[in-house]
Amino acid sequence: MGADKIKAVEHKFTHRFPTTLPTMGWYFSDRVPDNALEFDPGARTCMFELLREVVKGKRLCISKDRPGCGGAACYMGFREPGPGGGRALSAKEGFKQTTALGNAFYEQVDAKKASATYLVLETLRTMDDNVVVEVVNCWVDPLTLTGLVTLANFDRHGNDNVTIPFASGCQSMWTLPYKEGFTPLPKAVAGAMDPAMRAHVPNDTLLFSVPSKRFLEMAVNIDHSFASQERWQERVKPGGLQVLLETGRLSLRTPLLSDHEFFARLYGNPRVMQHIPPTKGPLSAREAEKRLHGLIRHWKAHGYGMFVVEMKESALPIGYCGLRWLEEAGEIELGYIIDEPYWGMGIASEAARACVGYAADSLNADTLVSLTHSANTASQHLLSKLGFRRDSKGDGSFHGMEHLFFVNNGLHKG
Repeated sequence: MGADKIKAVEHKFTHRFPTTLPTMGWYFSDRVPDNALEFDPGARTCMFELLREVVKGKRLCISKDRPGCGGAACYMGFREPGPGGGRALSAKEGFKQTTALGNAFYEQVDAKKASATYLVLETLRTMDDNVVVEVVNCWVDPLTLTGLVTLANFDRHGNDNVTIPFASGCQSMWTLPYKEGFTPLPKAVAGAMDPAMRAHVPNDTLLFSVPSKRFLEMAVNIDHSFASQERWQERVKPGGLQVLLETGRLSLRTPLLSDHEFFARLYGNPRVMQHIPPTKGPLSAREAEKRLHGLIRHWKAHGYGMFVVEMKESALPIGYCGLRWLEEAGEIELGYIIDEPYWGMGIASEAARACVGYAADSLNADTLVSLTHSANTASQHLLSKLGFRRDSKGDGSFHGMEHLFFVNNGLHKG
């Protein structure tokens, strides 16, 4: 299935079934794609150690000579399982009681042979439109998984249209859903049940994988199913990744736990933080992670919040911009922080304008407020361009820093 068709329905899919990591897909290639990561020959590396790099926009390229580990070479269809693997499964990992049971597990792998030199994993949002996607992977929390299991049974007889196999992470992500694509009624696979790969995946995250054709079928069914009902939408208020807003250059999505490295870098820059309360200075990585958790909690509590701002071209995060409830004013506040390399490019203005439109159109807000440090003249100028006006009655100390108060109460005028 062409990536263009899969990408066309991804927003609809993730809007009803929020993800905790970007939705990913697998495809075959006869060459190493640009911006690809490959394992060193002979390396013994779990592919999930590089999952974070895929989240950031890299492509993971697996081949017969560079599979990462022997198990992956078998599961991806580049080699047949060798003898003796069952001993590691029992004695080393403790996943099978005996070596005999471990050997029996490997004997039944029966992976489909790879149809090209390379097998590539990457996020849908960075994928070229012309590649042929074989399998789609949705990283979701347990609540969202219940909905996906229900949707996978919506248009089918019986109650067994999703399997939860004992399998390695890469088996549940690729081997099994790819094989399902060759059956008349392909089943979905619930995965990430392998304890060995859990160190590389957020604790709240499980995996739902389907052949690409089945992904499209499920997307078509969304509007006719429980997923379109208000009670489901209320239950899964955005808390995972969704590309909710787009501008000419930017994508704005909800924050993820996997953004912690970016937030540590952003909050650790003293120039970025010079006007940000309460510290007026850089934060430690631990403090930055606490703030990230706070942003995610706000989304879950209010159904809106701060968006991570990404450049469309690279899919790399460059700041955040969005909305939060400001208790002191009893109004929704507009806020933004952009990383230093992107200052002077109009990024903050472009992102903030999209968030003001979102507040008016999606939240039906009439008023927004914003606080800016008294020395931050660039921010004051930006707010004025967006239709905010100074209200000196709201000026004062906020978390120990003097701030000016701006208000825009004309979101639906004109």
